[in-house]
Amino acid sequence: MVGHFLSLAAPMGVAGFDPAPLFVALYFLAKNPGPAARRVVVWFCAFCLVGVALWGVTLTRLFGDALTRIPWARFVHALLHAGPWTVVGKLVIACGLLGWGVYAMRKKLAARGVEAPQKERKNRSARGLFLFAVGFIVVITADMTFAAYVAIASPEPLWAQFLGFQIWSLVAQFPLTIFFVMLLLGREQMFTQALDRLRARWGSKLVLTLPVVAIALGLTLLMDVLLYPLANLTLLPFLH
Repeated sequence: MVGHFLSLAAPMGVAGFDPAPLFVALYFLAKNPGPAARRVVVWFCAFCLVGVALWGVTLTRLFGDALTRIPWARFVHALLHAGPWTVVGKLVIACGLLGWGVYAMRKKLAARGVEAPQKERKNRSARGLFLFAVGFIVVITADMTFAAYVAIASPEPLWAQFLGFQIWSLVAQFPLTIFFVMLLLGREQMFTQALDRLRARWGSKLVLTLPVVAIALGLTLLMDVLLYPLANLTLLPFLH
């Protein structure tokens, strides 16, 4: 039982991938060069990586049993078989994805070749950095894979819960995990240089990835809504 629970941590962590803390840490270092800022970032990384695990254990101890008693399969089935309301919901999601994707793509394409205005250089406080970390840990509760892992962790012993959530946290934030290790080894320059090379080579293409994915998902969902009642053909069988 424990082995199965722990084996789910890594794949569910991949599904909950979030690189935001890494970008915040790099931004803080860029705005606050020096050994003092480096120490602050080391503590920030540790706080994010361990804090998510502790938050997961806390939620499991408080709400895990209640979550396991909720008939999630029945709720999902009701949502997907609500007749016209299900169709309306899918259309709203499809139109939202398409609208945002087209808007974001046009904005990104229009910004190409235009130099961004220089902003005034400001020192960022350590307090603001850790306030972000606290907010990030709380907001991650809304991540579906994190919430699902809370429910799965309910019957497990405390040590297994912490270990499972720690694995989930390290994998979900694996860019920050790697950066944290490089910081401890004093090799963070290698990491930032590699990131700069990656951004220089692929940055212009990567900025369009999310809008393209949103447009593709929106079109697929829209076609699914239209084809299923007309030809009983489904592109997304898990939504029927």
